Amino acid sequence: MLFPLKAICDPKKVRRDGTSLIYIQYCYSSENRTLLNTEIAIPHRYWNKRKLSITPDLPQIYGSAKHLNAELTRMHRVAEDIIASAEKSGTENIGAFVKVTFTPKLMEDTTGPAAYSGICKKADLFEHIDDYIQSKTRKVTPKAIAAFTSMKMHLLAYQEHTKTQLSFSSFDFSFYEAFVDYLAYDYKLPRTKQAQYGLMTNSIGKTIKQLRIFVADS
Repeated sequence: MLFPLKAICDPKKVRRDGTSLIYIQYCYSSENRTLLNTEIAIPHRYWNKRKLSITPDLPQIYGSAKHLNAELTRMHRVAEDIIASAEKSGTENIGAFVKVTFTPKLMEDTTGPAAYSGICKKADLFEHIDDYIQSKTRKVTPKAIAAFTSMKMHLLAYQEHTKTQLSFSSFDFSFYEAFVDYLAYDYKLPRTKQAQYGLMTNSIGKTIKQLRIFVADS
């Protein structure tokens, strides 16, 4: 079975050390795609866009081209097995499933797609938010970190209010409408002597903006 997967190395996303990360791009619909970070980084000039592989003349300081290409092949097979598992189990948000399940160190299992069944159920949304905030600590301003942290607290409060377990698959149009209504009318403001409910419109807007950024990056 063929899956819409391919390795990419974006020349526009150059890091401070002059390297660019290699991602496995998964197009799970005609309009939606997600990037799986392989954690392999090389100067873009050593990426063969036609063959989707690292060129043999990669300087040894960045690793062995042969070994790194083998790793890319392995990760590609792992991603294929995860997708097959998601399709077989009827996962609703297959893009999110693949995103939260795939890691560069995840070993390919001889049992194939079945090896990944149920993994998505174990993934905790708020653990991913914590990891996301930590990854941004040195890349964005403290004000932005505070905004992401507030978003997390608002989601936790909403989860407790609705008595439902939030996950990536929760984020649809109906959720956004209900979440906005909750923040506007039912969210209890912290650190107030008398109980007060509802956030200001601009605060709600900031939370929704940060949530959309997080979902898009994830």
